[in-house]
Amino acid sequence: MRIRRCALAGRWLGGLICAVILGGPALAEEPEQKVEAPEKPRAGEAPRGAVLSGPKVLEFARNVYWEANQPRPYVALWQPGPADVARLEKLLPAFMSSQKTPSDYQPLHEYYRQYIGIFYKEKKTIYVNLFHYIHVADMLRSPPEYRPVPPGGRPEDFWKYDPVFVMDGGAYFFQVEFDVKTGTFLNLRFNGYA
Repeated sequence: MRIRRCALAGRWLGGLICAVILGGPALAEEPEQKVEAPEKPRAGEAPRGAVLSGPKVLEFARNVYWEANQPRPYVALWQPGPADVARLEKLLPAFMSSQKTPSDYQPLHEYYRQYIGIFYKEKKTIYVNLFHYIHVADMLRSPPEYRPVPPGGRPEDFWKYDPVFVMDGGAYFFQVEFDVKTGTFLNLRFNGYA
């Protein structure tokens, strides 16, 4: 009986060594860190937002102004500064309170923001992509490949790097453009429903 136990232990240990050396089952890998869902933003706290730029953002901006059966429009990106974003955010609550909103629209302070500076047809705008904080919480429960971050980036900051694009979702997702010259908002769009 003792010899049999030693033989089984030897096979198990040998299998473990082979698995580690040959990269078998993920015994040597660190488990994925559990990421906590974000707390619900509170009224009065600064908006959770990020200015986006880069090739993926440029492609996204082209799609914003693209019309069916037309060539992709020429757009360029510019980098909104803190003063531009602060001005926009100061005016946004009054604008939203003056609009007819769907019944599933949530309090404005609960939405994350992505700011994209766009030049289009000689107009300088900031495209604001807004999504409810619950979307971030939902995405943190998804596999990491659905929310890539650069090396060293925190998983919960995935939304700071690439535009969030959701087809439906109702008023939990909406977009608006801010004309920097006039200080006015244009083209408020809420997502549809599946």
